Amino acid sequence: MKKLLLILFALFGIYGYSQKTLEIYNFTAYTVVIVDMSTNASGSYPEFRPNLSSIGFITLAPGANYTLTNPASLTRFPFESPTSVPYIVNWIRMTSATASTGLTSPVAWVLGNPQVFNWVAFRVLDPLGGSAGTVGVATPFIASTNWVAIYDQFTSGTVTTYTVVIN
Repeated sequence: MKKLLLILFALFGIYGYSQKTLEIYNFTAYTVVIVDMSTNASGSYPEFRPNLSSIGFITLAPGANYTLTNPASLTRFPFESPTSVPYIVNWIRMTSATASTGLTSPVAWVLGNPQVFNWVAFRVLDPLGGSAGTVGVATPFIASTNWVAIYDQFTSGTVTTYTVVIN
């Protein structure tokens, strides 16, 4: 019950102060590793993905969160999120399954105006057996033996918050 209240408190808190933001929460007792994420404009190309080879995977300790936000624009996906740790330096703009170009975060932010969150792929480092999952628009809920992952989108006017909770 405490976890549920904490999740609800976090979600309502985000809703109150966010611009266009992506929030990923790890409420499990295990480390979660974000291995990939994706945005697209309408279920088609171009698709933007972080180039994690420059920074490594994003690791969330139990109880930690990762945020992408840029208050300079309410309508753009926050590719340029200088306060995020780790900061995603480069993004990959895929124009087909076989064609892509690398972009710096500021350039991705300018070119990615119509982009919206699509999915995030992660691993839960459970000592009883690691699990992997992908949650997002097409699959907003997945469950494993020791965790569940939920995706939701909150919109108020032009303010949008994409939220992933792994619990």
